[in-house]
This record gives sequence, C-alpha cells and structure tokens, in this order.
Amino acid sequence: MLKRARRPFSKRPTTYPELGTLFGERYLLEQLLGTGGSSAVFKALDTRLNRDVAIKVLAPDEMDAPGLERFKREALSIARLSHPGIVTIYDFDEADGYPYLTLELVTGRDLWSLLYEGEGLLPQEVSLKIAVNILDALEYAHERNVIHRDLKPENVMVVDDEYNTKVMDFGLAYIRGQSRITSDGIISGSAYYMAPEVAEGKASDHRVDLYALGVMLYEMLVGRLPFYSENHLAVISQHLYDAPTAPSNFSPGISHGLEAIILKLLAKRPEDRFQDAGTVKEALLNLETDTQEKPTRATLLNRIVHGPTIGREAEWAKLRESWQRARVGAVDAPALVLITGEAGSGKSQLANQLVVKARQAGAKVLTSQCYQNDSTLPYRPFGEMLRDALRDSPVAISPAIAADLAKIVPEVTEEHAAEPLPPLPPEAERVRLFEHVTQYLIDLAHDQPIMLFIDDLHWADANSIALLHYLTPRLRGQPIFLLGTYRQEELDPRHPLDALLREFTSRNLVERIVLRRMSHKEMHKMVESILGQQIGTQLADVLYEKTEGNLFFARELLKSLVLDETIYEEQGVWKHKALTDVELPSSIVSVIGQQLSRLSEAAHEVLTAAAVIGRQFTFDVLAEVVEQDEDTLLKALEEAMDVHLIHESPGSREEVYLFENSSIRQTLLADLGQRRKARLHLKIARALENRYRNNLQDYIEAIARHYSLGARTDEEIDKALDYLIQAAERASEIFALPTAVDLYTQALDLAQDDVSERRNERMVLIRERRGMVYQKMGHFEAAAADLEGVLQTPEINQEPARKRRALLELGQVYRRGEQFDSAIKRLTDAVELSRTMNDERLVADALFYLGAMHWSRSNIAIATRHQQEAYEIVTRLGLQDEVAMRVLHGVGECAMRRSDYTILKAAEDSYQLARQFGNIEYQIENLTVLGMAEMHRGNYERAQEILARQIQLGEQADIRWHRLFGMASYGWAKAAAGDYSAAIQILEDAKRSTQEHYKGVLMTMIWDYLGRCYLELEDLPRALEAFSAGMDCVQRYLISWSEAATVANWSLAQIRQGNVEVGTLLQDTLEKTLSLGDMLYTPFLYQSLCALELARYKPGSATKWAENMTAVADKLDQTVQVAWGNLWWGRALMQGENLVDARAKFETSMEIAMTIKRPRLLWDLHQAQADLYTALGDEKTARHHEERVHTIVQTLANKLKEPTLRENLLRKIQ
Repeated sequence: MLKRARRPFSKRPTTYPELGTLFGERYLLEQLLGTGGSSAVFKALDTRLNRDVAIKVLAPDEMDAPGLERFKREALSIARLSHPGIVTIYDFDEADGYPYLTLELVTGRDLWSLLYEGEGLLPQEVSLKIAVNILDALEYAHERNVIHRDLKPENVMVVDDEYNTKVMDFGLAYIRGQSRITSDGIISGSAYYMAPEVAEGKASDHRVDLYALGVMLYEMLVGRLPFYSENHLAVISQHLYDAPTAPSNFSPGISHGLEAIILKLLAKRPEDRFQDAGTVKEALLNLETDTQEKPTRATLLNRIVHGPTIGREAEWAKLRESWQRARVGAVDAPALVLITGEAGSGKSQLANQLVVKARQAGAKVLTSQCYQNDSTLPYRPFGEMLRDALRDSPVAISPAIAADLAKIVPEVTEEHAAEPLPPLPPEAERVRLFEHVTQYLIDLAHDQPIMLFIDDLHWADANSIALLHYLTPRLRGQPIFLLGTYRQEELDPRHPLDALLREFTSRNLVERIVLRRMSHKEMHKMVESILGQQIGTQLADVLYEKTEGNLFFARELLKSLVLDETIYEEQGVWKHKALTDVELPSSIVSVIGQQLSRLSEAAHEVLTAAAVIGRQFTFDVLAEVVEQDEDTLLKALEEAMDVHLIHESPGSREEVYLFENSSIRQTLLADLGQRRKARLHLKIARALENRYRNNLQDYIEAIARHYSLGARTDEEIDKALDYLIQAAERASEIFALPTAVDLYTQALDLAQDDVSERRNERMVLIRERRGMVYQKMGHFEAAAADLEGVLQTPEINQEPARKRRALLELGQVYRRGEQFDSAIKRLTDAVELSRTMNDERLVADALFYLGAMHWSRSNIAIATRHQQEAYEIVTRLGLQDEVAMRVLHGVGECAMRRSDYTILKAAEDSYQLARQFGNIEYQIENLTVLGMAEMHRGNYERAQEILARQIQLGEQADIRWHRLFGMASYGWAKAAAGDYSAAIQILEDAKRSTQEHYKGVLMTMIWDYLGRCYLELEDLPRALEAFSAGMDCVQRYLISWSEAATVANWSLAQIRQGNVEVGTLLQDTLEKTLSLGDMLYTPFLYQSLCALELARYKPGSATKWAENMTAVADKLDQTVQVAWGNLWWGRALMQGENLVDARAKFETSMEIAMTIKRPRLLWDLHQAQADLYTALGDEKTARHHEERVHTIVQTLANKLKEPTLRENLLRKIQ
C-alpha cells in the first residue's frame, strides 16, 4: 500500500498568530489543529457567542488586493451552503493582516489518517459509503455553482463510526487564485487529484471535483493512487497521458460495474466523465453486491501469479518517471534502466507492469527473454525483438540495412530487398551491423515511442551485451526506452554485463533500480490485496517466516496453500486452516516440487520434455518429442496452465509456451537422470531437424546444442560435430565471436570422443578456425596457441597451402599482439614455404605481409626490399587481383615513407583495384598514403580533398581507426593552410575518440599535430603540454613509426623555451632513424638540431644541419621542408654575419613558399628578411617585409575563434 506524504508539495512555512491571543478581538486561540502550505487551523473560543469554533487563518502573503476581494466574494458564496456533509462557514473577515474563516468545529479523523494510519484497506462497503456521502455534498454544492477544486482525503472528515463525512475547504483553491500552476509549481488541489484540464491551464468546471473523487475512490478500494511520483511534474504528466491501471488488477473484489464507474470518473476529457455528482451517486447506489464475481480458486491463482506487488511504490514511481522522460526523447532521460535484485524479488513483474502501461499509452513495446545455458544463440534477445518489430511494422528498410538485419533475422529478406555489402575487416563489419540495427530502431521510433525490454540479462550472450553496449549511448535522446532486469549475484568481474555496468555507471548512462526483500508489514498488505479482504495476521506471519520476504517464494508458497486447499473459499470469503497443523516446504525448490507432484503422470512427462527443450517451446516440436496424441498433449498443457506452471505466448506465428519462471524448469531438470536427459536431447534435435528441415540455418544453434548434449554413438557424435562447426561458422559470420569460440570449444571437446577417420582432420579444422576467431577478438595469445597447435600436427605438413595460411595468420596474430620477432619469423617461414610451392603469386602475397611487418616497425629499408620484390612479381605476371592490390599498396606506402614519388603511382593503382573489388579498407589505406604525400609536397588543398574522401569512406564503413587517422591528417592540412581554429577543433574531436579506443601511434600523431598548431600560434605552454603528451606515448608504447617527428618537435619547443639540453636525444634519435632507413621525418630532426646550435650561438654547426636538412628534403621531394631548410640556412648564415648568402637562401625559400602558400612559413620568411634588410641598412625594404608580417598575422588572428589565442598572436605585431 502506498505511503504518501500528507502534503507532499507544500510551500514555505508562514508565521501565524500566537496561541492564547484574542484574534480579531473576538476569538481566543486555544489549540493549533494543523497547518498547510498556506493556512493554519486553530481551535478557538468565540467569546461573543461562547461556543467552540475552528478558525482557518490564511497566510497574508498569499493574497494581493484583488485576491482579497475575491476571497470575500467567494467566502460569501460558500457561507450560504448549508448541508450536513459540508463544514459550515460562520463568518469571514480580515484581522491583523490575516484573512480568515470562522468554521464549524468538527471532531473525528480526516480520511487521509483513516487510509494511511489505519490497519489496512477499508472494507469495500465502507469506501462506497464514504464516496456516496461525499457525492451527496458535491451534488448540493454544484447545484449552487460552488466548486471545491481541492478535493482530497485531507479535506474530508469522517465524523463518526458510521462513516458519515463532512467536506472541508470548499472553494479555497479558487479564493487563493490557484486555478493553474503557480510560479512555485503549486497547483490548485494536490497534484495527485488534479484533473488534466487543470494541469493544462484550460477552463474547468464542477467535473474537476468528479475526477478528484475518482482518484479517491480508486485510492480507498485499492490502497494506492492511480498516479504516483515524488516529482509533481511527473504526476501531472501521468494525469495527462497515462491510462490508469484497472483497479481490479490490484483488488479482485472490485466488480466490473464498480471498475467501470471509477475509470469513467478518471477519463482524461471532461465530456467523457459522468456529467454530475448525482449521476455518479445513483450509479454507486445501484451497484448490487451479488453481481460481484464470486471468488474461485482459478481467479485467486491468477492473482497470486499476476496480481499486485506491494512495497515497490518508490521503485515503480522511479521507473515510470524514467519512461515518461524517455518516451518524448528527453536528453536527460537515462539511456538504460536496469532493475536488479535477487532471484524472486519481483524484477520481471515490475518491468511487465510498465510494459502494460506503455502499450496502453500507444508505445511500440518489444520484449525478449534470456535463458540459462542458451549462450550459443547469438543476439537471441535482439533477434526476438527485431522479428516482432519486422512482422508488425510498416517501416521502410533500405537494402543495406536489410542485408545486415538478415544476419540476425533471416526472414527480413522475405519482405524487404537486400543488397550485398562490401567486405570490411571483422570489427568494422560488426560495427556496421550494430549501426544498422541502431538506425532501424531510430526509424521505427519516428511515429511512436519504442520500449525494448530484455528479461534476465545475466544470462545474455556476450554478443547481445556488446550490441546493448553499442545501442545505449546512441539511442539516448531518441524516443526509445531500454529496459532490462538482472541478478547481481549471477555476475562476476569476467561477465560482460559486469563490465558494461561499471563503464556505464561511470559515464552516467545507466539507472539501476534495486529491489529489496519485502518487509513483514508489506507481506501482510500483499496477502490482503491478493485475497481482496482482511484475513488476520497468521497467514502473513507464516509466509514471512518461511520466505524471509522473498516475493517469488511467498507467491509460490501461497499458491501451494491454495492448491492443497489449506486456503479455501466459504460463502464468498477466503479462509485458511490452522497453519500450525500444516507442514510447509522450507525452500522454493520444495514448493515447486510439491506443485509438480500434484500433476498427472502425462502432464509431468510433458513438462519434463518441455524443460529439456528450453524455457520456451513450441507445440509442434513438443508433440514429436513426447509421442502423445494431440488431445492428451493439449490436456496436459492445459493442466499445467491451470496451476500457472506455464503460459502461452501471445502473438507468435507458432503455438509457443513458456515456463512461468526459470525455477520451475530447473526443478524439473534436477529430477531428471542423465541417460533420460540425453535421450530427450536427441529426440529434440531430431524433431527440430524434421520440423525445420527447409530452414535449418535459423535453428542450427539449437540443433547443435541438443545433439552435442545427447550424442552417444559414433554416428550421433559425427552429426553433433557437423552441427557445432556449422553453428560456430554462422556465429562468426554475424560477428558473434564469443559464441563462435564457445561452439568451437564444445566441438573440440566432443571431437576427443570421435573415433572416425575424420577425427584428426576435424580437430585441425576446429583449432584453425577458433584461432582465427580469437584473432578477430583481439585474444592474440589464445589465437597463437591454437595456430601453433595446428602447425604441430602431422596432417598440416601434407597440406602446404593450409600450412602457409596458418603461418600468415600467425604472423598477423603476433604482429597485433606486439610479438614482433615471432611475427617476422612466422612470416619469413611463410615466404620460404611459398617459394617451394612453385607459385610466384603466393610468394608476392607472402612478401607483402612480411614487408608490411617491417614497415610497421619503421624498418623501411628492409620493408622496401620485400615490397619491391613482390612488386616485380606482380608486374611480371601482370596481376590485377587482390594480391596485386595489396602489393601495390605496400609499395606505395614505402614510397611515401621514403618520399619516392616516382613510384607513388602504385598507391593510386592499388586504390583503383580496391574500388573494383569493393574493398573499402584498402581504398582508405591508399587514400591515406596519397593524402599524406600531398601534404609533404605542400599541396594542402589537394591533400584536404583526398583526406576528406578518406574520412567519408571511414564514416560510411565505420572503420574507426582509419577515420580518426584521416581526421588527424586532415586537421593538420587545415592548420598548414592557415585555418588553425578548424584544425584544433578537428584534432580535439579526433583526440577524444582516440583516447576512448586507441593509444600508441594514432594518439602520438594527434598530440604532435596539436603541439605544432599551438607552437605556430605562439602558445608555447600549450605546445609543450601537447608535445610532452606525445613523448609520453612514444616512451610508453615504444613507438618508432612517428618517434622522429615527435622528438624533433618536442625538442624545438624546449629550445624555444630556453632548454638547450636536448642535443643527445636528437642525435640518438637521428642515428636510430637513419639505421632503419626511415627518412620521412629526418628533416624535422635536422631542423631542431639547427635551432639548437643557433640557440647556442654556433652558426657554423647550425649551417651544417640546415644544409643537411635542405639536401635530404630535396632528395625526398619534400617541397615544404626544402623551403623551411633554406629559411633555417639563411638564419644560420645571418648569425655568422654572411648576409649576402643569407639573402640568397631567403629568396630561394620565398620562391617555393609563394607556390605552396603556407602562411606560417611566409610569416617567418618575411620576418627573417625584415631583420636582414634592417641589418643591411635598407629600412624601406625592411618595412615592406614587416608590413607583410603584419598582414599575415592579422589574417591568421581574424580566423581564430578563441580570444586568448587571438590576443596572444596579435601581441606579436604590436
């Protein structure tokens, strides 16, 4: 029963007259009877008439001058009311600044106290009598055009034991001017009793009182409010939009007629309600008690299983509020709501209560269930929900989305055209699948809110948790509500749901509703609510003692007491035998076992077979397993449904049944011997094969599971292995990788018992494929163990092609697992084996992978040698296949690192082949190479075009790493072109995403680009911060790929700050880079060494490093670095006072700079020439260059959005 506060939305307290004073020179205030948000009631002595009265003093700050006039007019109208059911007003006036009313002093209890401080529910006849008395008073007042407007239990006094009533405070809401929501959020009448038209601020009439009476009648008969929340705005929303739950759901003694009256009073539109109090009164008086349904065992059992839950009001309110916010797409709504509690705490029941509400409100509700030991069915809960949505929804689906949805729900292609999707890396394909599911759900929610409910998430497969993890943040702000239940005790730190909870809790993405055990008092109220009557305390005492407040245990025990007639009906009243004479079961298993023992032999046999099938089962499959005739089987199922052990699932294409609770199924399985269980598994497997022989793919996992659990003979084991391997392959195809591993592992275990000739071949196949799946999952150690195991088998040496494939896979596994020496060894083995196979194409392919391995370690010289050999083979053979695509890319990649633009065309050719084959990954890889090359040559506009295309492809395919790499490169291209604000924004966006998913090379590059932006904008502190973070990445992850650039730029910033102790680090990095043949970033190192020598005033050494920088950059065709090299060379010559040669170097640099239009380079060049011409005494030319510096800096500053950066830059020209 609801325990609501007496006045939950009261305003601030107000000071009132003191006791003992003579108020208004007439009333001696003797006792404070109560206070509200805006009034106080005193017992007082009327000294003139010598009688006791009640004085209601209104807060003076509640009324302005017009309000006071309204008070006097309304009070005069109310004072004319003279009815035994209405508190009489004797007088009204104003004294000492307080408006007040003199009232009849009424003794008794207000209705609120009777409901919430009494012993329990009022008998129905008492509630009806109170309602009729109130209606009598309302009828009288309404006929005289007086509306109460604030009707609620606090304003109804029960004056005697006959439940006669007096209604108080008629019209006070109007007197106070509270006709709609005030600035403080207080509303005319308590929000719990407010008619929808009042909440909306519309015109209202006497029918608002009838609505309030409907709420009170519901409250009296059920013991709870129809709409409840601790948040008054949520209550208002419920009044406006929610349909009330039928009161008979909570109280079985309410007849259909009485329920109809209540629901009509609660109609949203005034015209749909009763139109006057007299009609309502007449309807209640005409109710005949003998038309109430006579309680039966069947109706009582139904209420025990599906009836109301007591003690969950706060949790229910929280759940409803979350749904109300989510259904309108509120961005502050919780992204995911999870109800948790121990087994039997009522999680599913609370969730299903909301499911019913949502459906009544017009939402599209999709529900699913996870089952114990069913983790071999990937995405099962989402498959069930999507299947229901697709069956009922007219939403158009694009061919691309249909193709992906078909991986989870194959029948989607029956109604929707699907198009083949381009191949992607496994992780990218899974992300694309998840994104298409996300988009479909968003499209589905376009016209109506969606609720997705998954029960028992602690039994969900890892793939479903991964999809839930993807959906949750992306559906936030959509009119989509994600709801689930789980048991905390079933989770351990390795459970995927546990990891999701920890992450989502830290990101504020999940709201958990924890259900505790019932209290003794709640148990008593629940029993009364289920029985619909008062029955004493013994039954509740015994239930609480036995169950310790566990809701499911209590319900099942109560059900057993009904089934064995310990609880029985006599003359329409429920009674029970003396419970001291009854031996009660001590555990939930014992209770269920007792219920099962009462079944007929046929029903028990049917349920046992059904339990082996699973938590849900179809009639047709069950019929083949139990081998009973249809009539016998139907009778058995009906018998089980009568006692609520199973129920039929509505809305399914097939005749589907479900166990009421997993504990029922587990109890049946626990009593089943292993031999009989295995026999049943085999029968089920064969029944599934037979029943779905034309559509086996949809049931392959279930068939595999039942065969594997039932196989005993060689033939059965053979069949089980075939199905397990097929199921694993299908799981891998739909990126349910953990499931695929589980299935391959089951197959490997079962293969130990295989005595057929295929045993060894199968074991090699299973380990090989499981190893590949482990690699896709990023479990490199496990993958290596499987693939190395494959190489140790004698059979592998008989199949060179297979061994070569395993070696190449192992090379990739070791590379990704950062075991680089092992990777090089296995890839070298693959090359050598390929050379023995007399197929140069295979040699070229293996050389590509070995070269790529060396390239990733920055061994560019060795990588180039392998890729060049592969390129020569591809060219000689004239290959135009995927091997050629890879090799051409490898050659282009090495060319870019060496700045060998003469053969960079190989990357363009690889890109065209990738387009031809629909290979998005290699399209992106080659665009990256080509874009970076254009940047190194100073073609920033062309670089931006190429990289924009790369980013677009990465977004389309959702290949996150490449998309972020493209964003980082694109950001720097923007900076080099002078748009630093755009560059920093792009780089910051890339940094945030990268920090979530990647470390290493990508993060280092982003930090380096950010540091260069800030360095060029003269913000040295932020530049050093970024470069230092990049250096930390290099040292932490041993990154050699971008080490030269990172060290060079960090050192340059240190030198700018005055730290010249970086020489050793620069020299060591240069030596290492040269030894690896990785020339790409050597000009950066030469530049920093030149800057270091200039800082030390060593122009001779500085000139040497500048000369080296220019020469190497020229050899590498790095146009931008050639220009910078000549600039640094000129600076070194100036410091050595060789001004003539310095001018020549500056002019050479300027010729290049004018073609590439790099603003920062031009700025530095003009500044250097201004300094030079000043030294030469040519002030006119010096001023010309200074003006150019001023123009460039002003232009750059104007583009900056951040004031601090803009002001800092402008100081350079002030």
